[in-house]
Amino acid sequence: MQINRLFEIVYIMLDRRHITAKELARQFGVSVRTIYRDIDVLSSAGIPLYTVQGSRGGIYMDEHFKFRNSLLTDEERNQILIALQSVMTTEELETSRLLSKLSGLFQIRHTDWIEIDFSRWGSRRRDKEYFRLLKNAVLGCSAVKMNYISSYGSITDRYIFPVKLVYKSRAWYVQAYDKGREAYRTFRISRIMDLEMSSDTFEKGDLPALPEIEQSDSSPVTLVHVKLRCSPHLGYRLYDEFDPAAVAQDEDGSFLVTVSLPEDTWLYGYLLSFGSGLEVLEPLSVKQMLVKEAGKIQSTYEKEVKK
Repeated sequence: MQINRLFEIVYIMLDRRHITAKELARQFGVSVRTIYRDIDVLSSAGIPLYTVQGSRGGIYMDEHFKFRNSLLTDEERNQILIALQSVMTTEELETSRLLSKLSGLFQIRHTDWIEIDFSRWGSRRRDKEYFRLLKNAVLGCSAVKMNYISSYGSITDRYIFPVKLVYKSRAWYVQAYDKGREAYRTFRISRIMDLEMSSDTFEKGDLPALPEIEQSDSSPVTLVHVKLRCSPHLGYRLYDEFDPAAVAQDEDGSFLVTVSLPEDTWLYGYLLSFGSGLEVLEPLSVKQMLVKEAGKIQSTYEKEVKK
């Protein structure tokens, strides 16, 4: 415990340069006398710490003292801190401590200029908890039980061996061996309805080789090549959601998009989410399905209005 505390004190002093013994004692849950003994140990080891009495007293570190970290360039140090900021979205407490240590070690004062949050609006606590459970399952080779809603709206009970967490296309996924289907499946974490760690464990060496992530759920994906025209006031969505190379602006200000999308029920709901601001130019089959879906929507609301 003392070795860990000594390292912590050095990191804190590198970051702050001045602190009182009472603050350190409170932080580590030890007595002030113990802190002063630690300072003596560090000073004897060559760390330039000294104490000052009086109203502005406390423990100080020589402002010219730095750890030798010339193996990393300034850019490399910043890249490490940016990566840690990303990890903080899932391991906030542990990573914030490490971030504080490294920022002191690297002599970088400002690390709060960027914040990365992968959680959805209004679901921060739940998303973080599910990610934590799945991360522990992956690292501990623990089985997981869950209720999962597929892209087709069906809810199924799954018993899986989580193997890998993947962030792809603005969403977190877990790749896992599905015991019920005896094959790998990729599950979107936001579609997990309920999640429970099992006491069962598995050996990764006993599982088949992990395939590349290509799709979620268990259904093969068929792509359809579509051409779209979008009103100018909705153009921002196109640049949010598609490769800019697939978007072009017409002379009248509207946007044209040519892209391949999964041909399933998700596609029609997605296209309808643009409302009247989107027109499908081709293919005809997608146009016909949208007419059919729009008809169902109209029928639903006509019944409500007639009531």
